[in-house]
Amino acid sequence: MLVGCSCIPHAHLTVLNAAEHRLPAHVEQISVVTQSGPTDLALQRSVVRGFVAAIERDDSVTAIPSSRSDLEPRAICAAEGTDAVLMLTRLQTRWATHLTEEGQAHLARRVAVVQGDWTLYDAQGTPLDEAVDSFTAGTWDGQAGSPGTAKEALPADQDTVDELAFSLGVAYAKRITSSVEDVRRPYFVRGDPRLAAAHLPVRSGDWQRAEGLWREVANDPGASARARSRARHNLALAHEVHGNFAQAIREASLAFALHPTERVQRYVDALEARSAWHRRLRFPVVDDWE
Repeated sequence: MLVGCSCIPHAHLTVLNAAEHRLPAHVEQISVVTQSGPTDLALQRSVVRGFVAAIERDDSVTAIPSSRSDLEPRAICAAEGTDAVLMLTRLQTRWATHLTEEGQAHLARRVAVVQGDWTLYDAQGTPLDEAVDSFTAGTWDGQAGSPGTAKEALPADQDTVDELAFSLGVAYAKRITSSVEDVRRPYFVRGDPRLAAAHLPVRSGDWQRAEGLWREVANDPGASARARSRARHNLALAHEVHGNFAQAIREASLAFALHPTERVQRYVDALEARSAWHRRLRFPVVDDWE
């Protein structure tokens, strides 16, 4: 749905990303153990919950939280009938709160980091994967009329690190399983009448007509550099939707050369990252336009 004529419409792409580290085909059940020392047990449980929740999205693998941290990986697998064991061997948290003043307003910002080490073993105790210094980080802002009330507007320290600990578990699950991601991509309808005219063909699925209009603008020496850049950006999006990543990167790079903006540079970076993923996992893009 397009809300307001001044908004940039977006394409919604559903993307399947390849696992960074592929599990052996026989691994269907994973025991999850924390051996991270005397850190907060609630924080350790948050990490495990994040991993289990993310793994459940992959029908081929099941994660089982385990309390047998006193056993070796081979013994854990034997006792629980699992095919592998994932050990969180280190967990560390850091956070800080900074206060600044802007005019009459006082701003509080909390920065937090949760860092951990993972090792994945098979049923024979052989390491399958190791991720050292994995981390998640976040910032939270509060604003009020005094430093004290600005700090009170922030969530509790424990809540922030719990949130990041959960995300740490999710991040490792994404490392070893394929993950589905919803991606929003803007496309331009302003700057040239032909960009506006392409909006309805896109909405109706008439890609040939939309791309023809965008190409007219891109190749029109009388159009402004900004309009031609936007047309190239839209052509890049069309190529991305069709799975032609090399062409998409080429068009997006031309868009940046014509009218360099941070938005277009981010799109080039995103396309290069998607292209790298796609080389490892061929999967069609499903698109849903608003």
